[in-house]
Amino acid sequence: MGAALLVVIPLFAVLMVWAARQAKARQRALDGEWRAFAEARGLRFIPPEGPWHRRKGRRIKGRVDHVDVTIDTYSESETDSNGNTTTSTYTRLVAAAGDPLELQAKVYRAHLFSALGRALGFQDVETSDPEFDRAFVVKASDPQQVRALLAEPLRAALTAFDKHAMFRYERGAMTLTWSGYEADPAVLDGALAIATSACGPPDASYR
Repeated sequence: MGAALLVVIPLFAVLMVWAARQAKARQRALDGEWRAFAEARGLRFIPPEGPWHRRKGRRIKGRVDHVDVTIDTYSESETDSNGNTTTSTYTRLVAAAGDPLELQAKVYRAHLFSALGRALGFQDVETSDPEFDRAFVVKASDPQQVRALLAEPLRAALTAFDKHAMFRYERGAMTLTWSGYEADPAVLDGALAIATSACGPPDASYR
């Protein structure tokens, strides 16, 4: 047993060091990808900063089509009944509407359990766009205002976004969240399109 431990412990230590180095390499790569994305679009990349116990993660901040946006990541941990902990990472875009609606709403792609989900939370709303209504679940505190928000530009941006994301709007504060560390410029551009469609200057034709 003692001889086995002499082999296993160093091997475990080597694996831990290797995993830590791989994680750091991935973080550096992501920093470089986000920096390039931000600079190409006139935005500001902010690397991770602060002490370890209050560390702020990487962020992209700036203004796109008169809309202030921030892109960052965060993690959530869940522990099951057996004590096993799973950590999931999400990419998040936050934006603020210049002309906020007094509205609380969330929009997400329909899935197998959508029928059950429709029984919970705010009132379900149909937008009068049958294709969009089949693909998405819309819950809102005010049906008329959410239909105004979900005019054709925002419906098109949400439909084109190739991720299962959660779109939330709360009195002018918009959040779009989806799973994983996102580094694909096309996906990040799609998220920005959703933000500018939801929070940009009002269009008199539908507001």
